[in-house]
Amino acid sequence: MKKGILFLLSFLLFYRLAMPCFTIVVGREASRNGGVLLAHNEDERGDPPLKIWWVPARKGLERFKLLNGAQELWRGNPEMLWLEMKQKYFSDFFVNSYGVAVVSNACQSRVPGDRDGIRYFLRRLAVERARSAREAVLKAGELIEKYGYPEGRTLTFVDPREGWLMHILGGKHWLAWRVPDDAVALLPNNFTAGEVDLRDRENIMHSRGFLSFAVKNGYLQKGEVRFHFSQTFSANYHREYNTGRWRSAYKILTGKDYPGAPPFPPYIRLGYKVAAKNLFEVLRQRPQPGLDIPSLFSIRSICYYTTKDSFVLSLKGTRPGDILLWLSPARPDASPYIPIYFAARRLFPPWRETHSRILREHFLISPKLRREIPYLLYYPFRTHADLRYLNPGADGDRWKRLEAAFFRLTRQGEERAREMLKKGLVKEAEEVLLHLSGGALEMARIQAK
Repeated sequence: MKKGILFLLSFLLFYRLAMPCFTIVVGREASRNGGVLLAHNEDERGDPPLKIWWVPARKGLERFKLLNGAQELWRGNPEMLWLEMKQKYFSDFFVNSYGVAVVSNACQSRVPGDRDGIRYFLRRLAVERARSAREAVLKAGELIEKYGYPEGRTLTFVDPREGWLMHILGGKHWLAWRVPDDAVALLPNNFTAGEVDLRDRENIMHSRGFLSFAVKNGYLQKGEVRFHFSQTFSANYHREYNTGRWRSAYKILTGKDYPGAPPFPPYIRLGYKVAAKNLFEVLRQRPQPGLDIPSLFSIRSICYYTTKDSFVLSLKGTRPGDILLWLSPARPDASPYIPIYFAARRLFPPWRETHSRILREHFLISPKLRREIPYLLYYPFRTHADLRYLNPGADGDRWKRLEAAFFRLTRQGEERAREMLKKGLVKEAEEVLLHLSGGALEMARIQAK
């Protein structure tokens, strides 16, 4: 009886405290396909429904309210795919038709936040207004400097050519750094920027007045433009919660233990080109739990009980077939990665509502959505993953065989699409990729039941 109570208390404690999102950015020269790769595990409490929307391109003007009551102006948007995690402030994912995408990781900062700052709309507005990752950072920065931000967080913006990690300190202050093209950046829930030089405008961007703010509040000395960012501003850089997961990812990617101690390098260089399947392995990393509590809730795991979805985004360009989302709609240790092309966006329901309606739809689960839950993409996979939590390897080989089939299909489909594009048959190329994605979704759904 006592063991059962201890198990339950431990479960509740870890479930409450551990929210281990994990992000990887692979520069275009470090990837096998010559484009940027973005890998991410999204962790959240509870059981929020996951819904995928196609957002058609639109033009117009609309004044709408943010969560803090401030008025903001919508000026139109390019086409987007939107992975909406209902009722959550910081878990939605967006990628637009220019290949600009964003994910986020909570990071503890030494700088106090702004309780009334912008929250939910920040990433959406940045991706709506940007044609590149660099531009998305600047757009997000403008909003942070205008409204403030409630906490420490890292927004990762990527496009087919660049990846940027934007460390938000809280309040109206931020700094972003560019991942080198030939490198791989690993991001647990802490700031990862190393030695930065505020004069390096090609690879470093920051908020207005950043240096004067840092000097005034005692973080930096006057005139100190070169410094170690994470050691200066991160509140939990050395916690095992973060360093253990960084080491785990490093070992999977390199095949060896990291020889040093924190602070870890902000990026690493590998002796091979990284493919999407290499990142699947990292995002799935979880020790076999058995019945051992420290193992079951290991803070060194990258895939965790709270992992709600996982994906690897491949960005080679903006033509049909160049933007590919490998999506695991539940925990990836017990779910397959399914290929969904941006060109297959019409598979999903369109969002044509106003921005004013987004908050009502996102934070209030309507009776209509409750009726839809059994049919939402995530539902059969999450149920399956929960049943497999204590025995995640039970069908691992089955999912790997399915993913191998998906890789063959994507190679064949992309080759057909390229041939059609050479002939100017854009719609026909998109149709090939739409049917490929739809078929893959159905194959995976059938096997999850």
